Amino acid sequence: IHFYKRMDASEPPSQHVAELSVMSLNAWGMPKTLGSKDKLIRMDAIGQHIKKGEHDVYLLQELWMRPDHAKIKSCIPPGYHMTEYVDLAARGCDGKVGPYGCSGLAVVSKYKFVDIKFHSYSDRGPFRDGEYFAGKGIGHVRIEPGE
Repeated sequence: IHFYKRMDASEPPSQHVAELSVMSLNAWGMPKTLGSKDKLIRMDAIGQHIKKGEHDVYLLQELWMRPDHAKIKSCIPPGYHMTEYVDLAARGCDGKVGPYGCSGLAVVSKYKFVDIKFHSYSDRGPFRDGEYFAGKGIGHVRIEPGE
């Protein structure tokens, strides 16, 4: 994946491209009471994989609960950064009792975050669907590799 750095007219064009290794992972982090099996084992395995630091950026989905977020954050390699639980969540997201109103999104990066935003979806789907209770949306983070 190629991402473009901020343009500086004094640099040659080849200096505007940064190559990053990105891993996207669905953590399947629903509480056991809502159907997720072997979650503690899975969170430990995800944390241990991220701890290796084999990628520059990790995009995590369905990391619904605060304790799971804290588990992953405790495993990130030295020098890496992770979004806070509330950075990519809608207002009212608790994540202690259940995933209600939470996005489940998190980002781990080798580079510091320059900007973090979250935009909630306005359409939550039908009430009968469990997705209705989640606070899904789009997470936006900006990093500047090499800085």
